[in-house]
Amino acid sequence: MSLWDDFWGTVTDLRHDTAKVTPLPGADAVAGAGGAMSSLNDAVSLTKAMWLNVSDYRMWRSVGWLLLGIILMILGFVVWNRKAIGAVASKVPL
Repeated sequence: MSLWDDFWGTVTDLRHDTAKVTPLPGADAVAGAGGAMSSLNDAVSLTKAMWLNVSDYRMWRSVGWLLLGIILMILGFVVWNRKAIGAVASKVPL
């Protein structure tokens, strides 16, 4: 299967799963209560989501590759234009 088929399969599975969910009795009363517990649950959910994203090694690997690419591009530019950069640097008074 291709990546595209996997993606759309996941999307349709999620649609079917959410269609099957039935609300619990009294869920609207709990949802309407709000207050400190609701905000605490939101904060805990946000903290969990942030931790999952920060602790994901794949993200840091991608960031590392991006930084390596940027560093190599800058070094390549400096090496390619070293005469021009040296000429400008020698004319700048300190």
